[in-house]
Amino acid sequence: MDIILQSSEGQFYDLLQKIETGEIRQCDGFLVREPMIRALKHYFTYAGTDERGVHWFFITMSSIGFVKLMNQDELYDLAVKHSFTVEKVIPFIGNQNQTQAALQRGLDCVGKPYQWVFRNCENLMNYIQTGKSKSIQTRNIAGGVAVAGGVMMASKNQAVRTAGAAIGVIGLFTLLFELFSENKF
Repeated sequence: MDIILQSSEGQFYDLLQKIETGEIRQCDGFLVREPMIRALKHYFTYAGTDERGVHWFFITMSSIGFVKLMNQDELYDLAVKHSFTVEKVIPFIGNQNQTQAALQRGLDCVGKPYQWVFRNCENLMNYIQTGKSKSIQTRNIAGGVAVAGGVMMASKNQAVRTAGAAIGVIGLFTLLFELFSENKF
């Protein structure tokens, strides 16, 4: 489901409306982008609504530094500050028992530190939804780093070749670990 509105403020209120109508359910994820740097993607996950009617979200990003259970007012401030645009809703697929298990995974992550690799916002959303901490962003960046290292290794300059080998190994290791591990968040 794509959400298309003009402003991040309008999108935020549209998102809350979709939660209140049941169109968005517990553990659904969201892909948002920063308009100034479209390549930057952020993910967050809807946790639920408390008895006072306040909506809560699981979120982590480098500027926060750890996994946080954020209420709708805090998320609004973050969305407006970064001018996030909601690009996509990523539905959670599961029954009530699976939803409760997913929520517990999210709660178990609260307070864990943010890491660019293996503990980023996409890892968190996927871990909550599936129990597997995976990130396509990490895979793509690690693959690019590995390729860049390989290109550097073709240089005639020994120092560049050495640096390229190190960079390539780091990228390859990160890519392989991301692809084949069943790491937990």
